[in-house]
Amino acid sequence: MIQFSHVYKTYPGPNHALKNISLLISKGELVFITGPSGAGKTTLFRMISAYDKPTSGSVTVAQKNSHNHAEEVLIEAPIECLPDSGLKIEPSEM
Repeated sequence: MIQFSHVYKTYPGPNHALKNISLLISKGELVFITGPSGAGKTTLFRMISAYDKPTSGSVTVAQKNSHNHAEEVLIEAPIECLPDSGLKIEPSEM
């Protein structure tokens, strides 16, 4: 299970990569995250793997909260991040 609760990530500038993100991904659920360059996809993945921490809010992965496991990588699993090519597939083409 992956849960984001009111997550914000701000970099110096101020550069707001994530603003008030709340989501729940259940075990076994397949999710695609798409968006243009700079939308926050990589930041989201860095939070899931605990390579980065939220400015505020909480990230929980497999019942481990990123604030409680500050130096521990929360998951060790393949996560793919593909750039948005602009290719759109209609349901009838699948």
